[in-house]
Amino acid sequence: MTGGRRRIHVYAPPGYQQETGKHYPVLYLLHGSGDNDSHWTLLGRANVLADNLLADGRAVPMLIVMPDGQVAE
Repeated sequence: MTGGRRRIHVYAPPGYQQETGKHYPVLYLLHGSGDNDSHWTLLGRANVLADNLLADGRAVPMLIVMPDGQVAE
């Protein structure tokens, strides 16, 4: 534990806010050296890929958590 704060991006599938009692699996995506949590959506387009996989029936609805590996001061 570093004791610092970290920024985080979270992808939630369509309909997530209406399903208050439903449990979702969680996928954690960790970035590489020199990147940060925003690169999964800005460059990797994780949100677009997840939406397309869901629409094609090739993935189950899930939360995708993308934390920043750098501790904020």
